Amino acid sequence: MALNLTADPASDAQWRMLLSQAEALSGYVLDQDTEDYLVQLLIRVASRPELVAGVLALDRLTPQPADKPRLAYLQDIGDQCLLFAGLFPQQAASRMVRLSYFVSLGRTAYQQLGELGSGDCGLVYARLSAGFLPLVELLHTMRELGEDGVELTPLHAFELWDDTGSDRALRCIRSITDAIPVRSPADEMRPMM
Repeated sequence: MALNLTADPASDAQWRMLLSQAEALSGYVLDQDTEDYLVQLLIRVASRPELVAGVLALDRLTPQPADKPRLAYLQDIGDQCLLFAGLFPQQAASRMVRLSYFVSLGRTAYQQLGELGSGDCGLVYARLSAGFLPLVELLHTMRELGEDGVELTPLHAFELWDDTGSDRALRCIRSITDAIPVRSPADEMRPMM
């Protein structure tokens, strides 16, 4: 399974510039392969609005269709979870689902792709899995750069920090209150995702 990294140069440059700004603000720096993958994903979503509707409808988070290859199914799951958690976190509130669910599901899909893939492709998916949370946080930062910037709600920030240890979510909590968040004893026994 080869990565398709061809795209409209103007769109490519615009997305890379926006990612570069988000990297500077967030402190995250993507390796070239991860940046290429993310840019191509963003171009696909921007050029095909039905993909965004699919992410928001979560229609792909169902059992694998019999006619869909396993690798394509896992890629759809990973991509949609990344987009949902990173670009549309406010939608989780309307579905009463924790963002960490999408972080865990997307991370696992990319991990399986990394294990099933070969060569460079397998390595890219392994990096996407290992860096899933920073990618989500980078997309949050990128989204906030836009006119309709969406900040995490206090509840989502706390849940994301509590479930994953997200540094960005903790900064969001600290920007709202001087209180220091504390994990409950039950949470301390739960492994971090």
